[in-house]
Amino acid sequence: MSAPEAHRTTKRALGVLARLHTKLSGNTRRLGVTTIALASSGSTTLIFNLVLVRVLPASSYGDVARTFSLGMAVAQLTMAGISPAIAREVAHAESDDRRFRRARGGIRLLVVACVVTSLLYLPLALTGLAPTTPLALLLGWALALVYAWYFGLKMILFVLGWPTRYAALELSSDVIFFITLAVLAVAAPAEGVLAFSLAYAIFLLVAMRMIRARASEREPLRIDRSLLRYTGWASLATYASVGRFAIAVSLAGAVANSVVAGRLAALLAIIMPFFLLPQAAAVLTFADVARARGAGGDSGHPVRLMCRVSAWVSAGIIPICCLFAHEIVRLAVGARYDSASLSFTVLIIGVAPQIASLPLGQALAAQGWVVANASCAIAGFVVMLAGIVLFVRHNGVLGGSIAFAASMIVTGVTVTYLGHRRFGIGWPEISGTLVAMVLGLGALLFSGFSLPVRGLTLAIVVIVVSILVKERSRLYPRIGSEYT
Repeated sequence: MSAPEAHRTTKRALGVLARLHTKLSGNTRRLGVTTIALASSGSTTLIFNLVLVRVLPASSYGDVARTFSLGMAVAQLTMAGISPAIAREVAHAESDDRRFRRARGGIRLLVVACVVTSLLYLPLALTGLAPTTPLALLLGWALALVYAWYFGLKMILFVLGWPTRYAALELSSDVIFFITLAVLAVAAPAEGVLAFSLAYAIFLLVAMRMIRARASEREPLRIDRSLLRYTGWASLATYASVGRFAIAVSLAGAVANSVVAGRLAALLAIIMPFFLLPQAAAVLTFADVARARGAGGDSGHPVRLMCRVSAWVSAGIIPICCLFAHEIVRLAVGARYDSASLSFTVLIIGVAPQIASLPLGQALAAQGWVVANASCAIAGFVVMLAGIVLFVRHNGVLGGSIAFAASMIVTGVTVTYLGHRRFGIGWPEISGTLVAMVLGLGALLFSGFSLPVRGLTLAIVVIVVSILVKERSRLYPRIGSEYT
């Protein structure tokens, strides 16, 4: 698909989203549109893994998973540092016109950073972290370059106040991705990683054309000590948090083998959709807090609201997944992964604190609390590294799941404590997370029972969560009155 054709497809998608946009209002509209786009984006990784795990032998899929994971790990070096730093500088501009001019200057800096950083893939792959055939090296490097560039542009679109345009671009690019993946799954499944590079290259071309059409001039970003300091600490914070998905798979493959790495990659792919709405809330929170700081506004209210949304989403999803873990794993990745049901349950319970803390982490980053944020993420990252080294060799996928879940709990709890100090986060915001973990552990006790018993248990869980949500204003009168 050429760039003009992609532009026309994007305009049609914009029309569909615009009609949806007019039927919604306020935070609900922004959160809904953003969640739809991120759901589509997240589904690319999920479908990529689910398709290839079925068409490739276990060892070959493990090699593809290692290439993809290392490429993403390198891309996240840029995604974690310079991308949020550039987005923050763009958001701090005093007017919309200046934001667009500054965005054009930021894109130039982003491109240079992506090209330089992506070259790190080659020496890292040669150490044994990924396959080293010439084609595998080329595919991994292209993924590291294009995905980091795409992510940086996505953040810029959000702080420019274009969530609907981002959503249209995302949906259009994802259609191209799925078509390309389908062709590769039949013709060359071992080269499936190529689908990401081709699809998001279209996103880049159209997004940059849209920004250039809005701003004819470019305002260069100053690379001063403040920007470099923020970039460095934000890199540590975000990379240690988001990058652990890719690092966990790569390290598990190095410690054990490609089969274990592939199984862990498949389980992590299944839990990724549970982050979609919290990720949407986190992206919007970052944009709102950064823009509010530039305008001298107060951002405490949206931060607390987004935390509560994320927490209660986990309260509704996690117990269901614990009850039906066996069926979910079999449906997603096939019968040969039946033994991984317990590992999936461990991951699901451990993900609850991380889900609730995502908007908090982005709000802290937008306000410049990057050192404290980085400390929380690094603590969880170290726990994961130690756990994989200690447990994966002898316990396989279950050991990797325990290590990953423990790291998410550590990061989630420590970030929530920072949110308590900075934004007044308290029981009303974290109650959903605690309910999710308690009900998840309770549901785990019934996971071995027959389907009717689990169905009855699910009905009880739904009733309990519904009562808690319905009575939240009475239980938390201060927060309930603030949000009405």
